Amino acid sequence: MKKLLTLLLLSNTTIFAQSVTPNVADGTPAELSYEVDAIALTIVAEAGGEGEIGMSLVADVIHTRMIRRRLTAYEVVAQPKQFVGFMKGDRTHRQYPYAVMLAEMLTSGLDPMPNFSFDQFRAFEKSPIPSWAIGATVYKNHVFFNEEEK
Repeated sequence: MKKLLTLLLLSNTTIFAQSVTPNVADGTPAELSYEVDAIALTIVAEAGGEGEIGMSLVADVIHTRMIRRRLTAYEVVAQPKQFVGFMKGDRTHRQYPYAVMLAEMLTSGLDPMPNFSFDQFRAFEKSPIPSWAIGATVYKNHVFFNEEEK
């Protein structure tokens, strides 16, 4: 039952994120700031194959770290060895207007998933849920959790 409830909440939160009008005219961003570009690239590289919910969960991790570490979204994704997608040089994320919208929300300080506050995620198939993880939720190929009670 808990897993069903989690997926239901994820869907509702995604609807919230979709209600924000992205700065995208026809699905292709005209000009993005360097920060929005890097954040969107990170979101797509980490979870582009997991749809809007997967990308929203990654954006949630970025937002949670922004709050807890008192950093900007760009500073969070630019931290060394934190996100594999940061600065890959690939611009395929521009085919994902949803990721661009999430990045714009983050740079504006908006929480894309207000019902969640995960601060960690891992590829589920490569790494089991850590014994110290709190509130672990598995979505497709990732496990999202908190390092400690906040």
